[in-house]
Amino acid sequence: GADWERVLTVRREEQVEAAAALRRLGPQVAPDQVLTTTDEVLTRKLARRRFNELRTARVVTTAGSRYLSGTGDSFLLLLLVMVLLCAGRQRLVLVLADGARWIRNWFAALQALLPSSLLLLDWWHLRKRCAELGSMICHGRKAKAALLGPLYRALWQGDGGCGVDIVGADRPPG
Repeated sequence: GADWERVLTVRREEQVEAAAALRRLGPQVAPDQVLTTTDEVLTRKLARRRFNELRTARVVTTAGSRYLSGTGDSFLLLLLVMVLLCAGRQRLVLVLADGARWIRNWFAALQALLPSSLLLLDWWHLRKRCAELGSMICHGRKAKAALLGPLYRALWQGDGGCGVDIVGADRPPG
């Protein structure tokens, strides 16, 4: 009984530590960086195939983070101003998003002002896009799995160049 209590005590402590560690997961922002994540939330309207759209963003610096939500062009302008105020002229701005058209258009305006900015596709959407393209270029499930397995490993490691090489090696000559 005493041994079992000791095991339970250790396990309870591990759970607390694990929960505390999970709160800190996510990208670590360097002092010369600003991380911006943005997306939209859609809710159904009563009319068929109609949606309410709410855009959201989180701007993170080493000093902390700020959240923003809104709709339309006013949201995009406010987000641009917030990112520019946080970034100044020296910081690198990383935008992590799903690649929606409105985000790409907003990012083009940001990049015109801060050319060193980077737009990164989030993992879920990157994987989905690779699977869609893999279905277009591969003949059968085995060929698709043979292409996507190494491609996903390279992309997970952040090696986009290797990913390009993997896809290029799969192309027929000519």
